Amino acid sequence: PMRYGDAAILFRAMSDVDVYEAALRAERVPYLTIAGKGFYERQEIWDVYCLLEALYLPADDLSLATALRSPLFNLSDDALFALRSVTDQDGRPVSLWEALASVDRVPADERPQAAFALDTLRRLRAIAGRVQVAELLRVILETTGYLAVLTGLPDGARRRANLEKLVEIARASRTVTLSAFTQYLKDVTSREVREGEAVLDA
Repeated sequence: PMRYGDAAILFRAMSDVDVYEAALRAERVPYLTIAGKGFYERQEIWDVYCLLEALYLPADDLSLATALRSPLFNLSDDALFALRSVTDQDGRPVSLWEALASVDRVPADERPQAAFALDTLRRLRAIAGRVQVAELLRVILETTGYLAVLTGLPDGARRRANLEKLVEIARASRTVTLSAFTQYLKDVTSREVREGEAVLDA
């Protein structure tokens, strides 16, 4: 079911909502997703969630790789492959956290990005657990310029608003520990809570 108005089309429940969203974006028709793809499953939310997981669990290579590949740090598949090829003195693969220190192993044109990622991750780990998660998220967004990057992507205003909503959710929770907040995100995602997206002005 849908309702068409002057400024928006509202979709209430559809399994293929991504297809409709893409078509509406292509035609520049404003819309608001009430349900369908959950708020916590949005790519921009997932990118930040994976970064929080990597800060909380440094051994979680998959979460770190997701964050590094995302627009947060924008490393290429080639750079990630090079980092996964780093081994210790016995020829055993090292964790992605350890490999990231080998900036010289990534393609030359990506070394500044890899160095930035390493420096940023170290600074974030130093404050994680010492400040509220909302403040940590604010530092992440400011340091990486992620909000500005999202603004330049298709549907950027909505993506940006979703992240700002996540910061508000974290602020309301007053959570300090990453374990509590990431567990909260896991719980609501696994229960398939259909959190509405952030509302934009018409």
